[in-house]
Amino acid sequence: MIVNREEGITVSPKAEIGYFAQTGYKIIGNQPLMSFMQDNCDYEVREIRAVLASMGFTQEDIRKDTAVLSGGEMMKLQLAKLLLGKYNILLLDEPGNFLDLQATEALERFMKQYAGTLVFISHDVRLIEAVSDLVYEIADQKMIRLK
Repeated sequence: MIVNREEGITVSPKAEIGYFAQTGYKIIGNQPLMSFMQDNCDYEVREIRAVLASMGFTQEDIRKDTAVLSGGEMMKLQLAKLLLGKYNILLLDEPGNFLDLQATEALERFMKQYAGTLVFISHDVRLIEAVSDLVYEIADQKMIRLK
């Protein structure tokens, strides 16, 4: 709704929204991993490689095509691309799903350092406590502020 700016949703014209779907491992298409990362990205290759390395990608992994990545690797790739995107608002749906410990720690660091607005949904209590300033719970069709 928000990302597509559907009727009834008002978003500032200056808002550049990046969206991460928990089903992001279902990328359609095939291209070299670095080519995927460089599409619509202003960062240099060395910076992209550093982010990928922090998410657990090896030099060998970087030479792969997107079609051969596992679901977990695809999730890490999608997160890395989003974090290097030209956005001032990030909407993340269960960003910690399918991540190993190294990638989860990298995600936490990136989320803490992110300069824009970050809204995320998670069942991972540790991630919520480590990263969030405000916490809302939705239960019984009501939204309650917890923190």
